[in-house]
Amino acid sequence: MTTSESARLARGRPMPPGFVPELSVEGTTRDAGRQLGAAWRETLELSASQLQNGSKPWWKHRPYAKLIDRYAPHLPDLYLGLAKGANLKENLISIRAPVEVGGCTSFAITPGATLDGRPLSGQTKDVSSSRAMQFVVLRLKLTDGAASALTLTYQGQLFGYGFVSGGCAVFRNSLYTGDTGGTMPYEVWGLLALHCPI
Repeated sequence: MTTSESARLARGRPMPPGFVPELSVEGTTRDAGRQLGAAWRETLELSASQLQNGSKPWWKHRPYAKLIDRYAPHLPDLYLGLAKGANLKENLISIRAPVEVGGCTSFAITPGATLDGRPLSGQTKDVSSSRAMQFVVLRLKLTDGAASALTLTYQGQLFGYGFVSGGCAVFRNSLYTGDTGGTMPYEVWGLLALHCPI
């Protein structure tokens, strides 16, 4: 084993069980957003301090607005609730996730190979221990018919990996051959994919 390989393994040590905190939120979409905004206020304020005050909320930009109206109309309410709970202007609530290099390990099993005939997929979160300390398990139970979620995410971020009742799975893994740039940022299309109904 090379020095760089052993250093990489030391940084990637598993965290002890029970280390990642859970944040459980339940209510209407707007109320759930307010609860999250209050819980994540400090993180959201820090993120807001890095944005320009005159910018437009991300969900009002075309073509995002059309896609959101069609596939996930509850998302603006969730973000408006975040702004209210954190006592911030709506244009200062960001969708940007922390920059990550590389990717994680994921898997998928076809329906024919599972016991109940449903596809199965999953992903590890391969990060350094310093990044792992920023995680939160988010349980988001929305009572007004919008997509509920149980995801591993970062404080202040709604886009995470896990289960969302929309029925779509999104993975970032080390086998991905392109970059996540393009006309729509990864965080936007990932959030839309997870929250739209199938």
